[in-house]
Amino acid sequence: MKVLRRKQVCEMVSYSPMHLWRLTRQNKFPQPIKLGPNSVGYLESEILAWIEARVAERDAKLQKQRATADEQPYRGSETSSAETAGAEQGEVR
Repeated sequence: MKVLRRKQVCEMVSYSPMHLWRLTRQNKFPQPIKLGPNSVGYLESEILAWIEARVAERDAKLQKQRATADEQPYRGSETSSAETAGAEQGEVR
């Protein structure tokens, strides 16, 4: 079990210390453990699990978007043949 200091955690997740504090306060980030009177740390395993959960959320969202896109019928090009011909000849509308 490895304990990470706040600075290390901020570097791992690319958050500022203030944003990390806000997320922790809102219970949206793993809670720190008290190491001493003036120091806290975070369990590396909890931080890695939190990151993996964010990746899983992203992947599930992408999979849902792909499934929705697959269900929609193909509508073809939205431009008419007249607009395409005009664009090819350099006309501006």
